[in-house]
Amino acid sequence: MILNLALGIIFLGSTAALWYLVSKRIPVLVAIPDDVIAKRLEEDSARIRVFLLRLKSFYTEGRIKDFFWGIVAKILHRSHIILMRVDNRTVSLLKRVRGNGGSQGASNGITVGEDELQKSSVSAVASLPDPMSHKSLKIEEVRPRKNDAREEVRLV
Repeated sequence: MILNLALGIIFLGSTAALWYLVSKRIPVLVAIPDDVIAKRLEEDSARIRVFLLRLKSFYTEGRIKDFFWGIVAKILHRSHIILMRVDNRTVSLLKRVRGNGGSQGASNGITVGEDELQKSSVSAVASLPDPMSHKSLKIEEVRPRKNDAREEVRLV
């Protein structure tokens, strides 16, 4: 309610100021001779006619299609560059998160060494229930493929 009232007062004040400025100029505008006004209108209409003729020739010669496709190409190129920059920033953010250890290497804001991390992961695996027992609610993991087993043998 108060906002509407304030906006109404601003509108009325600006309308009154505009009326005051225009009313000061009316006597000067009345003093301009009619032949000067007519001459000026002819000059303006000639400019408009020349502009419309150029626009008509631009359209009839088919250059508008080239112009349109040029604009579309620029828009697509810029959007492609923007998408690549977003992708690069996302990748760098992901590398930074992975480099900081994410949730694996951090414990209450303190990073641990690789040896301590391996010891904690081995103890965490040892404390897990046996996946083959009937009491376990875990889903049985997928067994490695033959190709994966061969690669493990090569690595060892």
